[in-house]
Amino acid sequence: DLIEGEFTADLINGNIDIAQYSGDLNLTTINGEIDLKMMDASLVAETIHGDIYADEKLKFKYADRHVGSKISGITASGKNRLKLNTINGNMYLRY
Repeated sequence: DLIEGEFTADLINGNIDIAQYSGDLNLTTINGEIDLKMMDASLVAETIHGDIYADEKLKFKYADRHVGSKISGITASGKNRLKLNTINGNMYLRY
């Protein structure tokens, strides 16, 4: 399914899996994973107790933190703004 326009997901227990989108995404999950295909996006992603895995073709800036991970970057022209957050869960960013 295609998600169009601005979209916000704010979950307590659950995973977020999005393969197609056109628009800005604000995704947060407390106990769950985020799995996202990167498409023409400007990204900021943060996790507290989890890791961020990105395909090798995606080049992101990594911020060193005492707890958790934070990355940021742009793919293509950065048309879609993405803000991703997890507390207890990993992120998978796919090319």
